[in-house]
Amino acid sequence: AATSCRDTARRVVTILPSPTANFTFNPPSGCNTVTTTFTDASTGAVNWQWNLGNSTTFIGLSPAPQTYTTGNYAVTLTVTSADNCTNVKTETVTVYEKPVPQFTTTVGCATNAVTFTDMSTYSAGDNIITWNWGFGDGSPRNNTQSPTHTYSVAATYSVVLSVATAHCSDSAV
Repeated sequence: AATSCRDTARRVVTILPSPTANFTFNPPSGCNTVTTTFTDASTGAVNWQWNLGNSTTFIGLSPAPQTYTTGNYAVTLTVTSADNCTNVKTETVTVYEKPVPQFTTTVGCATNAVTFTDMSTYSAGDNIITWNWGFGDGSPRNNTQSPTHTYSVAATYSVVLSVATAHCSDSAV
């Protein structure tokens, strides 16, 4: 029988604890323009590096509030421990564009139906989900996208259209 040669190497390996990157931010989303405040909630960190998603970087515990316009912004916090271990957390600030309520109407006569046509605009992917019409004559509000309405008295009326997406709303007269 052949004899084989062998040996064993042993070494103690120390695995250092990693810090945990964490932060809160408020508000996380809004309409048109949002000023967001960031608060560090990391553990085990001695160094904080922020990329605020808007071409701004910051080294330190908590950056100044940031103002964002329409779009999505990836905010990244990289933390480092005293042992030079790192951890990263990324969150997104989302700013939606408000819908723009607009409408056209047919010329109306008292006791005849007037047609109101919704012409509102909105951001792609954030469709209008509610319409609320006030016809200015004390009648109940209407939630149809493009309703008709009959005025019983000849007069000048202030019609209000309010529209809302899942995230934003606005009104027009």
